[in-house]
Amino acid sequence: MERTMKHTYWLVVAALAAIGCGGSGIIEGGILKDGGRSDAGASSTPDAGDEIPLDSGEPGGPDGSTVVPDGGTQTDEDAGLGAYADAEVPLGDAGCESDPCQPVAAGCGADEVCGDGLDNNCNGKIDEFCSCTPGNVQRCFLGPPGRRGIGVCSDGQQTCQGSGELGRWSECVGGISPSNELCDDADNNCDGCTDENLCCQAAGSCPSNQDPRVPQGRAFEAYQLDGVAFFFGPAKKWEWKVEGGPCDRMLFASNNVVSYAVAGSGSDPRRTEGQMLTFTPTLSGDYTVTLTVTQQDDTLFECVFIVRVRAPGMRVEVCWDTSGEDDLDLWVHQPGSGADWDRGNEMCFYSNCRNRETPRIDWGYPMSTGGACREATPSGTCQNPRLDLDNVSNPGIPENINVDVPRDGDTFRVALNFYGCGPDIEPHPDVYPMVNIYCGGELVGTFGGAQVNGELFGSNPISGYSAPGGNSTGSLWRVVDVTMHEPADSCTLTPLVPIGASSGACVDNGGDRTYDGPCRRQ
Repeated sequence: MERTMKHTYWLVVAALAAIGCGGSGIIEGGILKDGGRSDAGASSTPDAGDEIPLDSGEPGGPDGSTVVPDGGTQTDEDAGLGAYADAEVPLGDAGCESDPCQPVAAGCGADEVCGDGLDNNCNGKIDEFCSCTPGNVQRCFLGPPGRRGIGVCSDGQQTCQGSGELGRWSECVGGISPSNELCDDADNNCDGCTDENLCCQAAGSCPSNQDPRVPQGRAFEAYQLDGVAFFFGPAKKWEWKVEGGPCDRMLFASNNVVSYAVAGSGSDPRRTEGQMLTFTPTLSGDYTVTLTVTQQDDTLFECVFIVRVRAPGMRVEVCWDTSGEDDLDLWVHQPGSGADWDRGNEMCFYSNCRNRETPRIDWGYPMSTGGACREATPSGTCQNPRLDLDNVSNPGIPENINVDVPRDGDTFRVALNFYGCGPDIEPHPDVYPMVNIYCGGELVGTFGGAQVNGELFGSNPISGYSAPGGNSTGSLWRVVDVTMHEPADSCTLTPLVPIGASSGACVDNGGDRTYDGPCRRQ
């Protein structure tokens, strides 16, 4: 039986029939009661007048309670897959023996639990009525809870969005959800069984989550994949696509550029052709790779999987919508010092933190090995802390600052300075930067961002960031304090807000270079 062997992302939100009128779900102790199902038109973005519970900051969820927007109480799928019912096991061909594998339980329940990144009630949404602190990022899995991390299924990330003190979680992006089972030697529906009831001979083998054929990568190192590791037969055509994280999604939408280099790419910088894939990332994070093979009979074999690029310690990156025109500089302040931002030893920035022998700042951390940075010093080491990328006028190039071995309790203040601009425009229009924080290789915070063609990238675009002025008078956005913890380089994020305000980005256009300026910790 001829099949088009195509492994695709599958994501569907089922519109479930409402029962009765005026029903509501209530968050109590971090659990969304009454199934938490809203009508098909309900949004996960808070509306004016909504009551939103205070977030306790604990995994259990909020301290208070809130009323779910009125949309009618929905029925529960007590033992089924809910919104994921299409990812069921296919019926086998006539005469095919059933697979003896026993699938894992879906784990769907009646209540949504806040803070675990799961769709507990299997309605196609994650933590949809749970409050959060804007800028925070959590791992998430869009599928039945019992299928998380099984087969090809991989976590994505969701960002807390909103302009107030509390926000709501975005959609889960960048992960791999359960899909229809295909003949590709992979567990596509993530039930613990591979190619069950298909009675087929796979032409290849798609990688599963944490597959050894897809090792972890490092920024600034070329990452290579050979298509024959996944497809074994004769191929007419090989095609690859690489998609990056928050910065790359915004940069591609706004300027058709990405931060990483894909060898052999053309008008779409994310795509290339050929048996081999080589791409060089400049940022940490998860990269979604799609391999599409056209077979001799013109049917397609497709694999989708995640390449994880990681770095130790704390990593801060910034990208902005007008890179190539405007010059923004990332600043990170030394822990334990409240000194002014006077461009001395107390702050890491382009003048004293690029990877070189001298001059360099010394915060008491050991130098790192040469493989940790973009380009080692002549002695084969990497400055720590260091600035690997300083973008003045190149479209799509981010900036980043790294501290490889921070100490437990170290608190780093992150700021962004508007140094200069290309076009001589008065008044200069607002620039929309995005700042991402990684701790122990995991994305934990996304601040700022931009609206591009009606789509929000990031948490909440800042306003008033429009004054180029060198190091002394340019717009200075004091973004967040990052406090490191042991073990495993975990961290706590504390956003900075204007004095007298409960929320909002603290952007100063008055040239105040004191440590706090007009800002306070939220």
